[in-house]
Amino acid sequence: MDATREYRRHWINKESPTISEIFKKFPRFLDYHGELIDREFQSIYPKSKDNLISKFPTLYTQKILFYAENLRPEIFATSDIIKDDNFRALLILTELLPITNAEISKIKKAEQVKKDQQKKNDQENEKNKKVGQGKGKGKKRKHEEIENDTPIMKKVFPNDELVKLVSEGTNVEDFAEQLRKQSKKAIQPYLITHLGQSVDKTFIQGDEWFIGVHPASKTITSFDLLYKTYYVLNVEYPEKLKNFYNFIDYYIFQMKINPKSMVSSLHTNIVNFKIDTNDKSYKSNKNNNSQDLSEDDVSD
Repeated sequence: MDATREYRRHWINKESPTISEIFKKFPRFLDYHGELIDREFQSIYPKSKDNLISKFPTLYTQKILFYAENLRPEIFATSDIIKDDNFRALLILTELLPITNAEISKIKKAEQVKKDQQKKNDQENEKNKKVGQGKGKGKKRKHEEIENDTPIMKKVFPNDELVKLVSEGTNVEDFAEQLRKQSKKAIQPYLITHLGQSVDKTFIQGDEWFIGVHPASKTITSFDLLYKTYYVLNVEYPEKLKNFYNFIDYYIFQMKINPKSMVSSLHTNIVNFKIDTNDKSYKSNKNNNSQDLSEDDVSD
C-alpha cells in the first residue's frame, strides 16, 4: 500500500471515485481493523494523526459533559445510554451543534435540483432508448461552508448519521444491508454497534462494506477511524453533521478551514465553562482561569 500511495492519492483526488470503487481497487483498506486507513491519514496529515486521542479526552470530555448537565440537562439525561464518557461527550457535541433552518433550506433546494436533473436524464435516456447506469457517485469532500441561522431541535439520540445502535444479538451486516436497500442515495460512512457498545462489536459501515474496529482499542478510537476514513477516501460529511465536523476539523485536528460562527461560539462557551471540583456545581466564569481552558490552550 505504501508503494502505491502517490498514485492512489492522485487518483482519488482527481477522479473522485465512489467509496465502493476505492475499496474494489484497494481492498486491503478493509483489512487489519482499518490500520491501513490510519497509516494513510498519517502520511497525509502527520502533525494531526493523534490529535483526537490526545486532545479530546483531556481538553473537552469533562467540559462538554458538565456544560450539558448544567445548561442542556435534557440532552445530558438522554445521553446516559452511552457508557464511555469520551464517546458520550462526542455524541452530545452533535446535539449542541445541530443543523439549522438555513442549512435545511439549502439541503432541500439541492435535493430538488438533483431530482429535476435525474428526471431530465431519465427522459433523455428513454428518448434515446438507453439504460441508466445506476446510482451516482457519493458526495465528495468540499470545504465551502454556509453560515448559520436559527438551530432546530433534533429528536433522535444519538444522531443516526454518526452512529446507529442496534439491539444485542442483531446481525449488523443484515441490518446495514436492509438500510442500504431502503436508501435512495449513497450512504456516507457511519458507526454501527450493539447497545452494549463493546468495541469488538463496533464497525464502520457504508455502501456494502464493513471495517471492524480493533477489539483492544478504546471506544473513542472507533470515531477517530471514522473521521480519518472521510479524509482518506475524500468523502464529504453528511449535511446534518457539518457543524459537528467543523468543530472537530478546526479545534481538534487543526485542518486549514475556518470555524463557523455557531461552532466558534459554542467552543468559547465550553472552554470558559467553570467547573467547581469541590461541590460539583458548575458555572461560566471567564475571569477565573484556575479550572478553565483558554482559547490559546486548545488551539496550539
